[in-house]
Formats: sequence, structure tokens, C-alpha cells
Amino acid sequence: MTSRRSLSLLVGFAILFAGCSQKSAVSYTSVSELGDALQAEDVACDPADAENSSAELVKEQGACEIDGAQLEIFLFDDEKQRDGWLEFGGRLRPATAFGPNWALIGETEVVATAADALGAELKE
Repeated sequence: MTSRRSLSLLVGFAILFAGCSQKSAVSYTSVSELGDALQAEDVACDPADAENSSAELVKEQGACEIDGAQLEIFLFDDEKQRDGWLEFGGRLRPATAFGPNWALIGETEVVATAADALGAELKE
């Protein structure tokens, strides 16, 4: 095998492996479970303030502090409720990230850190 072909195969496998190792966001049953997922990824977040929400679209909400910045966590029954909340709630802070049934808001850096750890999508 030529070295050029070997290099091409090696690059191809590296790209394939990188694409397969990217996290995908998952659903959570509670804000506490989402906090545990962050901690499992070495992002210190203990949403001790988690509570059932009185808001129409929000099932549960909580907050934690990551590197001195507040991260707010919102959990929904389904994607439809999440999408409805994102129309308004996504404008409350500088940055928003979301997964199948949850959303995060806060300062850009802390939201990006949490989004990366959870495989979340950043809202622009």
C-alpha cells in the first residue's frame, strides 16, 4: 500500500471516529438528573434549587453555579413545550442551549461549557 493511500485511510478513520464520538443530547426525568449528568462530565453543577414550576410550559426548574456564573435549567414534558418556552425564555439571558426536553440559559461561557458536556444544541 502506498503511503499516500495509507494516509488517506488514516485520515478517513479519524474523521469517522470523531463523528461517532460526538455526544448526543438525551432527555432527563429531573433537573437533578441533568445536574448529575453534568457532574459526570466533570462540570460541577448541583442544582439544589430544583423545584416544580408553576409556569405553564415548564415542568421543573433549577439553577446552579459553574465557575462563578449562574446556569438556569428548565425541564419540560416534551419538545413541544420546550419549543414554546424557547420562543420567549431563550431571550432571557445572553445564551441558550437545549436538548430533547430541557433548556439551559445563562452567560455565554457557562452555557457553552454545559452544552458541550451534554451534547446540547446552542440556540442562536
